Amino acid sequence: SVLLICNQHNVSLVCIVSVLCCIISVLCCIVSVLCCIISVLCFIVSVLCCIISVLCCIVSVLCCIVSVLCCIVSVLCCIVSVLCCIVSVLCNCLILFIF
Repeated sequence: SVLLICNQHNVSLVCIVSVLCCIISVLCCIVSVLCCIISVLCFIVSVLCCIISVLCCIVSVLCCIVSVLCCIVSVLCCIVSVLCCIVSVLCNCLILFIF
């Protein structure tokens, strides 16, 4: 009789432990899935940051090219301005020489 009660108690305890293990297992599974989702989201964010970085680099290079072109145009304009000034002085001298 004592052995039977002990066995029933052990079966009940094993059942409770088994249910607790099952609950813990399900919780671990949920945490694992959440970690996987977070990992995928982090990967997507990382890829987007990489794309944005590459785009910023391209824009920076284009700005540099435009800046160099503007500098070249500025130098050319300066040369043309000096030539115009020289021509103007020569014309004035020629007018004075003729008259």
